[in-house]
Amino acid sequence: MPATLWVDEAERAMTHPDILIVGAGVAGLSLATALGGEGFRVTVIDGAKRPSAPTADRGIADWDLRVSALTPASIDFLRRLGAWSAIPGDRTGCYTGMKVWDGRGSGRIGFDASEVNAPYLGHIVENRLTLQALLQCAETCPGVEVRWECAMEDMTLTDSGWEIHSEDGSTFCAPLTVGADGARSRVREWAGMPTRDWSYEQSAIVGT
Repeated sequence: MPATLWVDEAERAMTHPDILIVGAGVAGLSLATALGGEGFRVTVIDGAKRPSAPTADRGIADWDLRVSALTPASIDFLRRLGAWSAIPGDRTGCYTGMKVWDGRGSGRIGFDASEVNAPYLGHIVENRLTLQALLQCAETCPGVEVRWECAMEDMTLTDSGWEIHSEDGSTFCAPLTVGADGARSRVREWAGMPTRDWSYEQSAIVGT
């Protein structure tokens, strides 16, 4: 009986956390780790499979083409979470300048680290390395649970907060629900939050 009670209590803590985060990307995992470090019980759900760890190989196919430019402030945040040290240093590259220009007109702007007396403006990092580092931190952070292959099916507002039903039959409810599920957020849509969007009718090439 005690073992059964413990399992039930553990499951309830997972399905009725202080904070529920929908989306286990960089935003969702970093927020979960930060909140877990402050003592909150956090559950993260995502419909995708758990991403496998990147290989240590150096072939051209082993590098992720999706990268992000992380500013010193972002790096400091990752460092406080313990994630920055988990990213291999030889897979990051600092950048000291950035130039943006309009291919059809004369508009252009440039940034240089020397203008702010800094050694660099930031680091270029593969997205999957940042994600893997944050996942390691989240999974080892007390109070944080990450559930993969747990896609949101619908959500309803109750007196206790948003109640979310997943496709695997689980039900989650928390006083605070965070939608970290991307630009086409289903949480935002189902919560009835209005948005405005439009096309700039432009495309761009990014070189790093």
